[in-house]
Amino acid sequence: MKAIYARIKGAEEATATLGAGFFTFPCASRIPPISITFGDSELFMEPETVKFGPINVGSNTCMGTITYVETFGNGAWILGDSWMSNFYTIFDYDNKQVGFAQAT
Repeated sequence: MKAIYARIKGAEEATATLGAGFFTFPCASRIPPISITFGDSELFMEPETVKFGPINVGSNTCMGTITYVETFGNGAWILGDSWMSNFYTIFDYDNKQVGFAQAT
């Protein structure tokens, strides 16, 4: 996750202001193409979906949508609806798996 935000000019870890696992960056920053690889598939997010929006009304600082949490001694990325808005997402509860396909 830190490698993703390192590519966004002005991005900073926001533990002190928003909580552990959050990042902020200037809202005017250009967001480069972001991809995440699952198995053999590299999936790309639309850059604007990495930007949640200003941290406060009228702020020029935006919060990133990709976060990280520590749970029970294990870490987990949270990609959430910002991630899923880029893809067709299928939840296969019977086989305990999730599938993604690039939206066109």
